[in-house]
Amino acid sequence: LWLTIKRVRRVSNVALYLLARMLYTDAKVAILAYSGIYAAGIFGWELTELLLFALVLAPFSISGGFIGGWLDNTLGSKRAIQISVGLSCLGMVGAVSTTPDQILFLPYNGSAAEPLWSIPYFRTLPEVVYLGVVMTLAVTITAAFCTSRTMMARIAPVSMMSQFFGLYALSGTATAFLGHALVAAVTGAFESQRAGFASLIILLLAGFALMFKVRQERAPELT
Repeated sequence: LWLTIKRVRRVSNVALYLLARMLYTDAKVAILAYSGIYAAGIFGWELTELLLFALVLAPFSISGGFIGGWLDNTLGSKRAIQISVGLSCLGMVGAVSTTPDQILFLPYNGSAAEPLWSIPYFRTLPEVVYLGVVMTLAVTITAAFCTSRTMMARIAPVSMMSQFFGLYALSGTATAFLGHALVAAVTGAFESQRAGFASLIILLLAGFALMFKVRQERAPELT
């Protein structure tokens, strides 16, 4: 491991990519973990709503893999990652700007509005908007996951592919606490679940910005 890390320092482009991927992946994993918790706190969803929420998101998460693959083949891995992470940032803005009394930061008189349908779940317009936003987030998150692996295969030295994918896996797990710690710290500091969930945009933007400095080119072989 130490030998591989020393070699990565000589391949700065790959190291920069690993850092960018670590940041936006930590954010995306935390989004998946907290989107339901946030909805439970903001909209008062209980177990049945959360189970339906997970079932509804599943096909959109799966479709993200196909969409990510299409973007990768069409635009290249770097552009596919930038698009998916950028859309995740917009999706997070949409998610945290929707509450029972707001839709995309616009006031909404939820107490005076009629239920959308007789089904006892997701009956208000803000809930439906939030659900739609998180569906989009699910697509962008899995798209980024699959294109990130392809990006590593495009830029790592061929003769050391297994070692660099080992570092790829390590960078994705060694700081897995980062997104959760950020949510906890900001939630506690502002005493706001909304602020804590929104803080994940910071990690997304940091990873997104670093991707502009990453080059989609094969690293030289190391001896």
